[in-house]
Amino acid sequence: MRKVFPVVIFIITVATFLIASATPVSQEEKTVRMSIIMVANKCVGIGYLFNGTTPKGFDNTGFVLYVYYKNGIELPRTVLSMFRAGEYVDPKNAKPGDLLFFLEDPVDTSSINHVGLYLGKDKFIHMPGEGSYVRIDRLVKDSKWSARFAGVKSYAKLFSSSSSSSKDSEPVTKQTVYGSSSVEFETSEME
Repeated sequence: MRKVFPVVIFIITVATFLIASATPVSQEEKTVRMSIIMVANKCVGIGYLFNGTTPKGFDNTGFVLYVYYKNGIELPRTVLSMFRAGEYVDPKNAKPGDLLFFLEDPVDTSSINHVGLYLGKDKFIHMPGEGSYVRIDRLVKDSKWSARFAGVKSYAKLFSSSSSSSKDSEPVTKQTVYGSSSVEFETSEME
């Protein structure tokens, strides 16, 4: 049963990706977006670790940093810095691989404190927090995530720079969005 679950998630994600990416994008961007989703799906079930940025354990931003890093893109370490560095995307035009941001307090628009990777069709993958594990949730009306939703940001401008290489095949030129990363990443392949 445990081995079947990742296969089912992968098949659903690929189908969702193909449907959700109907808006024209370059083949290179599609490849990078698909790679981002595949790396993220490999992380489903990995547990929380304070300041974690490797498959040994993730915190919320560490998970997103790891997935993008494996695709040759460095992001800022904090949620708010990620939010500021990305390009605004109308939620109706979000594509798999874009980042969804959430507020701590739905009334205070400056309280952005959570990020997840959009999978398409109202689904996203994220590390919910301490005591949890990387999982897929839905962003549906009347859910806690919908009430806290702050917006969508894209880093697609960097996708062509990454040449769809992943960190599994060294060397890769890192593309830094904002400042320099002070986060150490594990470069061994995930199992």
